[in-house]
Amino acid sequence: MKLTDSIYIKLRDEIFNAHYKPNDLITERQIAEKYGVSKLTAGEVLHRLCSEGHLTSYPRSGYMVTLLTPREVAQLKKIRLSIEMLALEGVVQEASGEEIRSLRNYISDDFAEGANANELNTAFHLKLAELSKNRFLLSILRDILGSLSRVEQHIPQELLKSWQEPHRRIVDALAERNLPQAVEALKEDLL
Repeated sequence: MKLTDSIYIKLRDEIFNAHYKPNDLITERQIAEKYGVSKLTAGEVLHRLCSEGHLTSYPRSGYMVTLLTPREVAQLKKIRLSIEMLALEGVVQEASGEEIRSLRNYISDDFAEGANANELNTAFHLKLAELSKNRFLLSILRDILGSLSRVEQHIPQELLKSWQEPHRRIVDALAERNLPQAVEALKEDLL
C-alpha cells in the first residue's frame, strides 16, 4: 500500500470517528508532523478528502470537516436504512450461529465516561455488514457512517445506553433467523 493511501485511511477514519470536530482547523503541517510525512504527502491526502466531500479547504488557512445540510443528512439516513436492511438479509442467509452470537461483543451496559459513542455504534453496524459477507455493502456503509459522523458527534451517554436495547433485539432476531423482526429492531435503532 502506498504511503499516501495509508495516511489517507488513517486520517479518514479519524474524521469518521469524530476525532476532528467541524470547527477544528487541520493544516498540512499538522498532518505532516503527526504522521511523519512531507507536507506534499499531507497535502495530497487532505485534497483527496476534500474531493470526497469530507473536508473543506480554506486557502492559506487549512481544512475543516465539512458540515452536511439537513437534506443531505436525511438522504444519507434513507440510504443507510436500505443498505443495513440488505446487510441483515445477508446475515440471515450467510452468517453462522457463532458469528451472530459474536455480535453480543459489541453490546454493553457499562460505558466509560467519555467513550466515543460514534465509534461504539459504528463498530456494531459495520460488524453486521461484515457478517453479510458482502464486501460492497461493508464499504458503502463505512462511507455512509463516516459521513453521518460529521453530524452525530456529540451524543449523550444516555442515548448511547439506549442504543443497546435495539442492538440486543437485532441480535436476538438474527439468532432466530427472523428477518422481519431484525428489520423492525433496526428501524427502531436508526430512527
